[in-house]
Amino acid sequence: MIRLGIGGVQGRMGQAICASVASVEGIVVTGGVVREAIAAHAGDVLISDDPAELVGTIDVLVDVSTPDGVLRNLVAMRQASVPYVCGVTGLSDEHQDALMAAAVDIPVLLAPNFSVGVAAVTRILELAATLLADADVEIVETHHRRKQDAPSGTALLFADAIERARCAAAQRVHGREGVGPRQLGEMGIHSVRGGGNSGEHRILFAMDGEEVAIEHRALARSTFADGAVHAARWIAGKPPGRYTMQDVIELTVPEM
Repeated sequence: MIRLGIGGVQGRMGQAICASVASVEGIVVTGGVVREAIAAHAGDVLISDDPAELVGTIDVLVDVSTPDGVLRNLVAMRQASVPYVCGVTGLSDEHQDALMAAAVDIPVLLAPNFSVGVAAVTRILELAATLLADADVEIVETHHRRKQDAPSGTALLFADAIERARCAAAQRVHGREGVGPRQLGEMGIHSVRGGGNSGEHRILFAMDGEEVAIEHRALARSTFADGAVHAARWIAGKPPGRYTMQDVIELTVPEM
């Protein structure tokens, strides 16, 4: 039985993960980290504002809190040798450096999006970016009005994949206005916010005579919660290192 801790357990995503765990065998939520100064039990779940208090009660921590909570949660898990899964977006270079450093001692999985479909699209984009090397790329992402960061972590994940495949960094343009044609090497990344959209991404490869569009739409928050639980089960017992959702679902692209 895998004992799961959740950073941000009282948030919408934290609660969705709790609901997902309830329908999966072999894993149970035993701890949760919250912002408020609290130390209490909700049934068999230890709730605390100090992640160190969860040590000994959890086997994996899935962090869906906020950028402010990531470093504190990560440090506590690293000191206790507990695998750490991060689903928080809007991370800074400091966060990224800390995740990389922690991966020397514990397994660390960074997933801007827990969706299995998004992991598949990421791999597809790498192939498309290589085959359509001269195409202009534009990414448009849409999310609900409450989303804090823009562009989304998933849009940045896609942009990184395209740049990696092309072995070249693009000049990222966020929105357009005024006079000025598109410049060679640009990649447009545009954010739309409103309503209750769980997440929608459209990646356009535009050429003079044709266009290729790749889309992903999340229809429910449970999609991400189920992916987070899958990631937690997968990373338990793994050696120290840096992992992604593509590792979790073991995606491979057949040779053409």
